[in-house]
Amino acid sequence: MGIQPTFQPDRRAFLQRSMRGGATAAAVYGGLLLPQVESVAKPVPEQHVAIGVSQTASLSNLPLLLAHELGFFRAEGIVLDWVPLASEAAAAQALAKGRISLLSSDFAHTLMHDARGGELKAFVVQARTPQMVFGVLPRSLVGYRQFSDLKGRRVCTLPTSTASQLVINRLMQDAGLRGVELSIVTIAEPADMLDQVRRGGMDAFCMDHAMVAALEQRGEVRVVADTRSLKGTLDVFGGPMPGAVVCAPAAYIQQHPDVCQATANAVVRALKWLRTAGPSDLIKALSSVALDADRVNYLAALEKSRDGFSGDGVLSDAAAATALAAVSRLDARVSPSHLKLAQSFTNEFALRAKARFRA
Repeated sequence: MGIQPTFQPDRRAFLQRSMRGGATAAAVYGGLLLPQVESVAKPVPEQHVAIGVSQTASLSNLPLLLAHELGFFRAEGIVLDWVPLASEAAAAQALAKGRISLLSSDFAHTLMHDARGGELKAFVVQARTPQMVFGVLPRSLVGYRQFSDLKGRRVCTLPTSTASQLVINRLMQDAGLRGVELSIVTIAEPADMLDQVRRGGMDAFCMDHAMVAALEQRGEVRVVADTRSLKGTLDVFGGPMPGAVVCAPAAYIQQHPDVCQATANAVVRALKWLRTAGPSDLIKALSSVALDADRVNYLAALEKSRDGFSGDGVLSDAAAATALAAVSRLDARVSPSHLKLAQSFTNEFALRAKARFRA
């Protein structure tokens, strides 16, 4: 008998798809296929682990998704029960209530969570860049020359994430703007944001969605800050800045090192696969996944983001330090002198996985 779903998302209905060997039900939430029922033709692993995903439309989560779709978690004896979360605030609540054991989020979010009294620790890196793009719309800003030209303008984001906040905050500081001088508007759905672009309802945006590539190709956006690449990330933050990680409460990691090692193994194996995967490989791997973009635009977005994926799942000290400095500028409660950075991440699991798969 197949595994029964542990979570029913409210915002969208199930997408039914047929697969060779059996039918699989899946929930579509924010552009990411959230697996709910395993095919009856596949062996059922013994251990279920609930993982929260708060940025479901982000390409940063692609390694996690590929690890599932390619069967790498199954090979480790793990079934992920995916719990879609509307925001990182919802993630904190889900962790506190025990609804999830693991969380996929920006590394910077773990620092903010720790500063607010939590004890989150990252243990494998998916993306070595934030993957955020800040773009202005030529239709609204014909004479745009510098970031300060956005004073008094509308900047839209998807449901607020730490990464988008950090990018906007850094660009504002560099331009000498204060928070009250920009109007930050959060739009819940990518499709609604696209509609805003079409209708001229915004002047700029900051997001990490595949839709950006389509807008670039049609000349509907001018990218002024791009943290999809290492170079673009260095330009914005002045150093390496990690993006999505898989993390868990410190106590859980201590009590369940086997789960953390299995997760790191699956993600690092997916990262290695992704390094050499071509378009046809990705199309095949994602053939059963519902995306908030057509395949052509999704692959175009992926190529622009490829440089930002981690190669081995390991978090460098320099990247962690850059994240801490950026977060401390955003939130006064996060002080480099008070927060023990070494307690916010561990590389022990990623390093073992790296050695095992020669990543």
